[in-house]
Amino acid sequence: MSAVRTGVTEVFARRLERGDAEPVVSLSYCRHAVAEHARRLAEMRVGTTAPSHKDTLSAAEPIERLGQRLAAVADSARPSRPRVAEVIDRIRLEVDAAAKVDTAFVEEHLFALESTLLADCFGALEDDERRRLEERARADAEAITLAPEARDRTFRALRDRLLRTLLDLPRLEIAG
Repeated sequence: MSAVRTGVTEVFARRLERGDAEPVVSLSYCRHAVAEHARRLAEMRVGTTAPSHKDTLSAAEPIERLGQRLAAVADSARPSRPRVAEVIDRIRLEVDAAAKVDTAFVEEHLFALESTLLADCFGALEDDERRRLEERARADAEAITLAPEARDRTFRALRDRLLRTLLDLPRLEIAG
């Protein structure tokens, strides 16, 4: 529970420091910070305070699996959506490189890559497919009674979820 509270608080504080105007609309946005705090708490329980070489190695296997998953998604997209496959291939190379990043920063790095993956894949869709996806997300968001600014954030979250489903994109995270 402490890791959740600390991670969520940290995300909100960082957004305030950066002057981000838009609030967090989904707790999944905080999942990387929560995982990092949970890892730190686990280290404290066993008496270590800094990431060890063993911790760095333990991130390599899940990152390798994530890279393999992205490669499979890119291969599947290649025949019908070659531009999307190119985006996924580019992000996969960056995910593979994350295995060399200190585990203290891997989750944060993967979160940034995930944001790029979603934005770039959306941009790589054909115009009509992108329009249909946006129309569906907008209709779903408008079906919910929300303030206009909350509706816009909900629209973006729904659009990302629809995109993730359409392309079978995995979440870029290290499963604990």
